Amino acid sequence: MENLHRIIQTLRRMERNEPAMLATIIHVEGSAYRKEGTTMLVDKKGMMTGVLSGGCWSRILQRE
Repeated sequence: MENLHRIIQTLRRMERNEPAMLATIIHVEGSAYRKEGTTMLVDKKGMMTGVLSGGCWSRILQRE
């Protein structure tokens, strides 16, 4: 829940209509770093709020 609070705080600081991406884990099979429902916000500069994985997926999403 703390992750969601940080995302909301970040969104409040952003300018209106500033582009951003919210990524959410919707399905997990087997062991995973994070569970379903975990979210991460990436702003237009590539700054991330929250964590989805141990690193590789977060970097891929940051580039996209």
